[in-house]
Amino acid sequence: MEKIDTTRIFSIIAAVFYGLIALSFTIIAIRSHGDVSFVFITYFIEVICFTIAFFIRNGKFVIILSCIHILRLLYFFIHGTIFNKIPDWEELCACIAYIALLCLSFFVLKKKTIVGKIWFVPGVVYVIGLIIGLFSVYGYPYYNYFEMLALFAAGLWLKEEVSPFKFLDKSSSVKQNLLGGADQLKSYKDLLDSGIITQEEFETKKKQLMNVEENEK
Repeated sequence: MEKIDTTRIFSIIAAVFYGLIALSFTIIAIRSHGDVSFVFITYFIEVICFTIAFFIRNGKFVIILSCIHILRLLYFFIHGTIFNKIPDWEELCACIAYIALLCLSFFVLKKKTIVGKIWFVPGVVYVIGLIIGLFSVYGYPYYNYFEMLALFAAGLWLKEEVSPFKFLDKSSSVKQNLLGGADQLKSYKDLLDSGIITQEEFETKKKQLMNVEENEK
């Protein structure tokens, strides 16, 4: 039986939920006969970009979009606090959630296996914001629940992206001994196919494994 690519599944799920947010925005725009603000349009573009980033599984794109989204959320939190005299704490929670997503994406690029232990942080922080929103004068529109689910799916995607690196910890000889040469080579090939390591890195690891096998003969 062919192994299910959970990495691909979770990234698609995240893309679908962001797509649902975009669809919600489209419905709102139609009902308002196109009378929408510039802020609404920029947020819509951000959501579309997030949908594409998760669909193509591009971690660097996610990092860039997260930075932009964090700046936007911080602006509205500060603006609301100064002019409305009421801090929008749920907006701040959303900002922290995307900071967490940014950190997870960066850790994956740096091949940090800690992602496997903290993948849920963006979603949990966002949930806290939703709970605060229930008792806030600001509240939350229904499509923010799609965003919550998207963040959990994104965390699972990043968790799966980094999981192969647990076999590549050079400081742990025990982990290296648990895998045979063929299994290790397959793990490196999976990383190459996922775009996590380059062809040059793959060839280097391949030569190292071949040299070890030759020395053992």
